Formats: sequence, C-alpha cells, structure tokens
Amino acid sequence: KMLDFNFFNTVCHFDVIFKFMTTEKNTFDSLIKTKIRQLLDKIALKNFCLEINTSGFAHPLKRQYPDFFILEECVKRNIKIVPASDAHRPVEIGRDFDRAEKILKKAGLKTLTGFTKRVNYEKYF
Repeated sequence: KMLDFNFFNTVCHFDVIFKFMTTEKNTFDSLIKTKIRQLLDKIALKNFCLEINTSGFAHPLKRQYPDFFILEECVKRNIKIVPASDAHRPVEIGRDFDRAEKILKKAGLKTLTGFTKRVNYEKYF
C-alpha cells in the first residue's frame, strides 16, 4: 500500500523478515518471487530507490538485506540502490559498505544513489 504514496524516495527493509531467521532454508518460493517481482515493477514505475542494508551482516544469516535475488531483479529494472548501515551507534555508520559494494557489483550494478533534500545523485564505483 505504501507504494501508492509519494512521501518517500526509498523503500527500506524490503526482506527484513530474514533478520529473524537462522538458516537460508527459509528462502523465497516461486509465489513469493512472483510477488517480489510485481512489487519491484511498481517501485521501478514510481522511480523509487531500494535500500541495501548492511546490518544483516551482524545478524544470524550474515548477509545484506535484501537478498541477492532481489538485487539482481533491481538491476534488471534499473532501480537505483541506496546504501544504509542501519546504525544505532556512531561506530556502526557505514559498516560493511565495502562488502555491499562487492555484492552490488556482482549483481551488475555500477552506481550507488544518495539524496540531498530529496534530490538524488549517483556515485560510480
């Protein structure tokens, strides 16, 4: 429902449900993948960005949010990616951005996006 509004630029915590899982056995089935693709189509249509959140490296699965499958789907749709560390303490700001950059490059991304007063800019790797 939030995708029907324009109060934001970036969709965050897209698959945060994995934060509470301890194994990758809880991956997406074909029905969930179809729904994810539909949501990403709408995100692309609205020209919103998607967050890559590095806090997941400190959680049981030891991976970024969203899943690599979702990042690849974002690249197919030219959805811009915004890095975030979900910092709750100053020392956590920017944590694991180097790991995220490698993952994004592997997914086929060449730029990261940021914002100043809701105007986005891109930075090439």
